[in-house]
Amino acid sequence: MNGSVTGGNSDKWCTLTADRWLEVDLGEARSLTRFVVRHAQAGGESAAFNTRDFTIQVRSAASEEWKTAVTVTGNTAATTTHPVTLTARHVRLSISKPTQNTDPAARIYEFEAWGR
Repeated sequence: MNGSVTGGNSDKWCTLTADRWLEVDLGEARSLTRFVVRHAQAGGESAAFNTRDFTIQVRSAASEEWKTAVTVTGNTAATTTHPVTLTARHVRLSISKPTQNTDPAARIYEFEAWGR
């Protein structure tokens, strides 16, 4: 899995665990300007499976505490874009409500960190 919208249903990050999160190590601290999350509908699934509530957290070193950069509640969109101005090496998408209904599976097709 590399998490691409064009890869179809088999090319997504999907989990049923109670702690629904994914972390990306950018290799070094980078200046970031936005995050883009492509939810279930962006990958061709039902809009009912779009991630409803989530946070994006950052830190510059694995030994640091996570800092919340983005908090989203009540999302219904297939793709969400979140402008930021920060520097981080580690980025984590943490999902508290994975869908619009009671389905427990989190489905993310792409999680993008953009910067300079």
